[in-house]
Amino acid sequence: MALVRWNPMRELQTMHDRMNRFFDESLFRWGRPAEWWGEASPIGSASVNLYEDENYIIMKVELPGVKKEDIFLEVKDNTICLKAERKPETEEKEENYHQSEFKYGSFQRSFTLPVSVDADKIKAQHKDGILKVTLPKAESHRAKKIAIQA
Repeated sequence: MALVRWNPMRELQTMHDRMNRFFDESLFRWGRPAEWWGEASPIGSASVNLYEDENYIIMKVELPGVKKEDIFLEVKDNTICLKAERKPETEEKEENYHQSEFKYGSFQRSFTLPVSVDADKIKAQHKDGILKVTLPKAESHRAKKIAIQA
């Protein structure tokens, strides 16, 4: 019997490979991994940037493949709610696919806004798969410059 020098990094790599194989094989037997992690939406969730400047709160949402008529946006009680649906463009037979990763379906996300907004002046624009929502801050929450007298 030959002596083999112990290499802890090789042991860690072997254990890492076995754990990956275990999770890859066992989770896919019982359903989509997203169902295990609480992601209810079949298309996942849209990426969102939410930021503010002196007068506005701006929300940008990535919605590739979603038409503007399939987007619902609502502001109520300092919460903005976005609902959207990505529909397949054409019916194609799945047996001809070699790979199919596009996801279709509906999803919903809500965000609590940091300040009150003027709901009557909200503007939303959908261009090149990006939804940009401009929410003007309510007058009481806007920064006001104060003049200092001598």
